[in-house]
Amino acid sequence: MDLNKFTQKSIEVIQNSQNLATEYGNPQVDEIHMHYSLINDNEGLIPRVLVFMNENVDMIKSDILREIEKLPKQQGGSIYPSRSYSKLIKEAESEMKTFGDEYVGVEHLYIALLKEKSTKSEKIFNKYNINLQRFLESL
Repeated sequence: MDLNKFTQKSIEVIQNSQNLATEYGNPQVDEIHMHYSLINDNEGLIPRVLVFMNENVDMIKSDILREIEKLPKQQGGSIYPSRSYSKLIKEAESEMKTFGDEYVGVEHLYIALLKEKSTKSEKIFNKYNINLQRFLESL
């Protein structure tokens, strides 16, 4: 991962997801931490798109936090990225190239998250009927 290819907001999301895992005592930073970090910035692009889609961002945040609270916990030690988290970042870089952009933005991270299957986030997306097509149309 070359951070020079990421926007400042994307870097903040990555850092915030790692901080969230630490705060909850999770040994791994996972896609669900990234999901929360992407929608936790009320002035950010992703929450604004979700509001435009008539979604209740606060309810989604609550559901995400419930999933995070269920994750394994540890006392002390370091955290490491899960396989899905690492894959998500790689996929976001691919999305950047597909869109012909120079930098990985939060929209690329969210699109990559929407495309991931068998994740905790997918369960939440299904609950709210949030899918790639709806997101892209609203973006």
